[in-house]
Formats: sequence, structure tokens, C-alpha cells
Amino acid sequence: MIDMQVSKPAIRKQLQAKLAAMSPADRHAKSVAICTTIAASPEFQSARVVMIYLSTIEEVDTAPLALRAWQAGKTVVGAQSVVGPAANAAGRNLVP
Repeated sequence: MIDMQVSKPAIRKQLQAKLAAMSPADRHAKSVAICTTIAASPEFQSARVVMIYLSTIEEVDTAPLALRAWQAGKTVVGAQSVVGPAANAAGRNLVP
């Protein structure tokens, strides 16, 4: 459980540690579940434009959601937070 009384940087560090400890198989399963849930939502279904962050290797993999949006004819806008030399370590290219 995350202690909400601690600072934002401390919370971020706790979450990063939990993500780093997750197995690739578990991360993949959770990514699939999250993307499936979002894609099934009425908000996603009715959206003409979808903004998706470009994930790093330790985050939810958003590439399948971006692909699904493109296949549905939606405009996809990507955002990425670049932090240090390890940024973009996943090496994903989401240009169709």
C-alpha cells in the first residue's frame, strides 16, 4: 500500500520499484487487460482523437491500443515523458 502522506517523488519511486519488480509475463498480461478495458469503453469507442503516452519497457504497453485506434480510423496523438539516458528504452516506433 502506498502511503499518501509521503512526497510525490517518494510515491513515484515506490511505484517505479513495483513496476521494475514485475515479471515481463505479468506486465504483458496486465497491459493486455488494461488496453482491452480501455478499447471497450464508450469514451474510446466514441473518440475521434485519442492521446496515448508512448510507454517505456516497464510501463503498460500502449502500442496495441494505438494500433487499435489507428485501425478504427481515429487520430492518434502520442506523448512521451523523456527522463535520462534510459528514456525510450523500449525502442518502440508507433508510426504506421
